[in-house]
Amino acid sequence: MAVKHPFSIESDDWTDISEGLEDEERLAMLAMDEGVIENGTVEAVNPQDLYLGPADRVMGRYLVIPPSVAADIWNKGPVNEKSVLFTSDQRNDAEFYLGSKTGSPVEVKYDENIPDSENWHSHSSFEAYAPENGTITLGLIKDFKELDYAEEQISPGKIFVVPPYVQHKVVDKQNDPDLAVTRYGAEKVAKFDLEGNPVYPWAEDVDFERRPYDSELEEIMQKSV
Repeated sequence: MAVKHPFSIESDDWTDISEGLEDEERLAMLAMDEGVIENGTVEAVNPQDLYLGPADRVMGRYLVIPPSVAADIWNKGPVNEKSVLFTSDQRNDAEFYLGSKTGSPVEVKYDENIPDSENWHSHSSFEAYAPENGTITLGLIKDFKELDYAEEQISPGKIFVVPPYVQHKVVDKQNDPDLAVTRYGAEKVAKFDLEGNPVYPWAEDVDFERRPYDSELEEIMQKSV
């Protein structure tokens, strides 16, 4: 069964990551520490390097974006090469490697800091949160009338996936968590505020939905990640 969501991998020895993948199938890996990727040749990566391409074996610690997600980067996104490496200094002003107000089907960013006054928001896509250092707590709205919300704590090395159209924000953090964020699973990643207004200027043609975070949705996400 194809992996549908990002996952983490950590190994001090060579680990086969190609099992279950078709030949030439490409994935994306955000290095959370120094590491090495074997893809026919051997490529060393530094912390916060984003590698896009095929991979046979890896050594190190990575946030892995599986082929089922990463395929959109080549099929509908901005990358055409067989493989490419983005370094941290190639991020845009909003700390994005890919996406951010461009209509991309996949967005990948790495934030060293999270604003203390983040607003409620949702996306038309899934959004995977992966803190590297400090723990964060996400609030996910269950009741829009009372603005009652559930809390999900995410510790370093763990990943939590927010479903599409669920309003959420970081309600607590420890230190600067160094947060990797991946958004995926939509034709175009759109962002909306609490009232449903599009935050990305091109996204006015994307339908908005107000979806509460309930126990049934929580159970579905836990089984799928």
